Amino acid sequence: MYTDMHKWYLALEEATETTKKYEDNILKFYKVLRINPKNILEKPFLSNFYKKESFAKRIVPIILSKIIISIIIGVILFLVSWLVSVANDEEVFLEALKNTSHLKLGIIIGIIALVVSEALFTTFAYLKYKSLVKKFEKDGQNLKEIMITLPSQFRRSELMNHIYRSYYSKKGISPDIAFKVAEEMLHKYGSERVFEGVFFDLPYQNDFVQQQEEFSKGQEVVEKSEEEKVFDNPNLPADIKSKTFKGSDDAQKDLNEMIGLESVKDQIQKLENRIKFYGSGSTNGNHMQFLGSAGTGKTTVARIVTKILYDLGYIKKNQYVEISGDYLRTGTTARTDAILEYSMGGVLFIDEAYLLYDKLGISSDAIGILLKAMEDRRSDFVVILAGYEEQMTRLIASNEGFSSRIKHTIYFPDYTEDECLDIFKYFIKNYNNKSYKLSEGAVDALLELFKLEKQAKSFGNARTVRNAVEGILDYYIDRNIASNTDNKIIEQQDVEKYYNDRKVALQHELKNASAANQVDESIIRLSELKSKVKAGSEHPFEDLRKLVGLNSFKNELDLLKNQKEFYKTTDPQKVLFIGNQGSGKSSLVKVLTGYLYELGYIQENKYLDVSADFLKGSYVGHTTKRAESIISYATGGVLYIKNINIIANSTDGFASEVLTAINNALNSNLTIVIGDTDSNYIENISNMFNIKFVIPDYNGEQLTEIFVQKAEEDGFTVEEAAKEKVLSILAKKINVRDAISLYNNAKKKHITNFTEETKYILTEQDIEKPVLKLNIKLWGWKAI
Repeated sequence: MYTDMHKWYLALEEATETTKKYEDNILKFYKVLRINPKNILEKPFLSNFYKKESFAKRIVPIILSKIIISIIIGVILFLVSWLVSVANDEEVFLEALKNTSHLKLGIIIGIIALVVSEALFTTFAYLKYKSLVKKFEKDGQNLKEIMITLPSQFRRSELMNHIYRSYYSKKGISPDIAFKVAEEMLHKYGSERVFEGVFFDLPYQNDFVQQQEEFSKGQEVVEKSEEEKVFDNPNLPADIKSKTFKGSDDAQKDLNEMIGLESVKDQIQKLENRIKFYGSGSTNGNHMQFLGSAGTGKTTVARIVTKILYDLGYIKKNQYVEISGDYLRTGTTARTDAILEYSMGGVLFIDEAYLLYDKLGISSDAIGILLKAMEDRRSDFVVILAGYEEQMTRLIASNEGFSSRIKHTIYFPDYTEDECLDIFKYFIKNYNNKSYKLSEGAVDALLELFKLEKQAKSFGNARTVRNAVEGILDYYIDRNIASNTDNKIIEQQDVEKYYNDRKVALQHELKNASAANQVDESIIRLSELKSKVKAGSEHPFEDLRKLVGLNSFKNELDLLKNQKEFYKTTDPQKVLFIGNQGSGKSSLVKVLTGYLYELGYIQENKYLDVSADFLKGSYVGHTTKRAESIISYATGGVLYIKNINIIANSTDGFASEVLTAINNALNSNLTIVIGDTDSNYIENISNMFNIKFVIPDYNGEQLTEIFVQKAEEDGFTVEEAAKEKVLSILAKKINVRDAISLYNNAKKKHITNFTEETKYILTEQDIEKPVLKLNIKLWGWKAI
């Protein structure tokens, strides 16, 4: 039995993965026995369920029945075909009835083939069966100790994971509260897995269930007074105590110790001055909103502000209740009333307050109840709404009641790379009772790491830094164990290994962009987007060198490289390609994407290739959502939009919505390439791009060089006579497309007529001048 609750939760986390494998093996087990799992999973599993499932008892009857049925079907089919063949000849028919040797032979051969195949299958299935039983025995022994500490209804991987996650997300709650949280999660979101539970028959025993809730370091629950006992009622959530914390002990000291956030500190000082000026007797309220990304210190500042309000006499208790928007929204109105009543006298801190609206943008009754309390009870408590600036702006704009009640707004900027480095140093000063230092090379590598992290949508500021500390110290430990040292100095190689891990992880994160960017399948199908994602050049520097007649484009990219080396920044690029149809804009985008990826301007070597017309929706309002989803999906790579002039010249009512979405994207933190022919519209938006490149028309010599390059890429050489013929054909052409089309036709003809001597040599005979085709349609007849 575990003697420490923290260790119990860690053991639960470790057991969750084993339990999931155990459950997956149950499905495989019944598949081997040819049993539909749906008939088995309706009731919980006992610890030794598999011992009651005999392989022979299940499989042998199935095999015998298959053999018998197969024999009967074979005989019927054989007789039918035989009778048909002799039906027209009476003598042959009678003679055939006397001679059945061929029928017997056919049946015997069929039986032997069937028996052999079934024997092989049975052998394989039996070996799989024995392997699974062995795994059940091994995993069962490993899981029994932890399983007895869980009530039987929680003995499945999905709920075990909820219980473990509750411990950390709810600030160190005890198991009985975690069990209730898991039940709430199950009722709210439903079940992902079909199991009722495993090891159902093991007796339940847990030493921690009756213990008082434990709280994380520095967060002490405020003891309830007699007055507060009035607020106890059946509608109050059972875990509300785990969300109740004491404010700061020394607000000024805690504020000064916060790394960075100078603007936040200045705003808090002004807030404090205003409250002092108006006095605690003011009835205007001091509700506020904190706007900023995750990990920027909003919760820490809420703790500090609670102390400031308490010291100034504006609230009666140095206490704040920390909940999320969906926590307040969930349940009945009586539950919402109970939470608000419980918060009176202190601060109610609602993180991710925009979740007061559901995913469809539908508000809840909780908003009305909250707004009424913020107005009617404004002198009894303070509400702090917190969340991302964009989502919070939408929330405040959705109901005028918010803006009229919120008196103070504090903005929390993302940490800079240097501030992230300071936070990293702060964490490693005392990590597991050890103090670490950084080598000079490690400092530079960390700054590069934080530049990479800040490009990701998942950047979590201080949380991201904490994850980096843990991951980098793992590599430090591996290195020092191998060398039998422990000098407490983190080296550059430790950081670089973690950097490479994160680079791969962020690439995988982008591949699941439907979740990261919340692509709504009702607005646009994910399959539509995936089909338009293309890979950038794998060798951009080599491909750039091969570009024909585009020296000015190469100079533009050299400027990008120099800019990064000089300013040490990788800001999102806005690129405009102007050129005629067939001028090779798509090829340039591929090279550009690979180049930006190699330089670190984008996280994934991919670009989303869409026509502007693709952004259009099918009804009013749909276009905006569809365009935003498509543009958001390209985050981390390059968004390439072509044929924008078609939309700009359209009289379609949806066209203006598309152009607005594109203009918004050009002002966003996203790398975008626009490619089209020159026009008034292109001229009007050209000032929004930091790179503008006009693709020149090609001459015959350049197109011939492109023809030869394409041939060499496929392993061909081109005879001089063939080159001259190509030049004569392309002399009056201007587009890359013409050169590529001529090459593809030459290759097809060569492959059809080649000899071994000229297998990889394009000759003059392979080159044919394109035939001009005229399509004329007369009275339903088509002539070419």
